[in-house]
Amino acid sequence: MNTNNTNIKGSASDKLEKVIYPELSYKIVGVCFDTHNELGRFAREKQYGDALDRCLKILKIPYKREFRAGKTGNIIDGTRLEQRLLN
Repeated sequence: MNTNNTNIKGSASDKLEKVIYPELSYKIVGVCFDTHNELGRFAREKQYGDALDRCLKILKIPYKREFRAGKTGNIIDGTRLEQRLLN
């Protein structure tokens, strides 16, 4: 049996290096899981959005919710966190 780690594809350390904003990503994923655990799987999108809104304010993570994009005025149904867009 080969116990050498050089042959393992996609190790955890490799994946962490590929995450662009690891600390922010970790916080956001945690907030999403906390929200889901709090509300369950049958809540409405608005309820999830409201709960995420509360959590992001508590953590003092800057964001915009449902904002108008560009000259078209289309409303983006997502959250803009620290100048990065998440859908």
